Amino acid sequence: MFKSARYFEAALGQIIYRAQNFNREGVPNIAEADRQEIEGKKVDKLNNIIDVMRKYELLNARGGSIYDELHMLRKFRNKVHIQDDNADVPRDEEMAFTASRCAWSLDLCTTVLTFLSQQFPRPANIDNYVRPLCIPNARH
Repeated sequence: MFKSARYFEAALGQIIYRAQNFNREGVPNIAEADRQEIEGKKVDKLNNIIDVMRKYELLNARGGSIYDELHMLRKFRNKVHIQDDNADVPRDEEMAFTASRCAWSLDLCTTVLTFLSQQFPRPANIDNYVRPLCIPNARH
């Protein structure tokens, strides 16, 4: 489940990439002055991506705790991704990756990805390349 955080990181990073490169798609809803500041930043890790999004208030409409939640997700992702040992994540993986925590992770990812797709949509002329977010039902 937390492996999906890698895809989530890529989606967050894509918003920053679009702001930095301002290619034909552009990034609606980011002020041009903010976009220009983001353009000059080196943003290559999930921690930095979240911090840049916080600085430019890109997710503020989702509530004030969204950035803290994303950082918590990042810490659990790091446990899987690089077997990082930190005080916020239990060492015992059974305790770290409970069913409720996995559900929280999926809900957070879905909420933020849906928000990003609505707040920073790609132009309609590239609909053939980018499909709407769809989370399949879990199979038991």
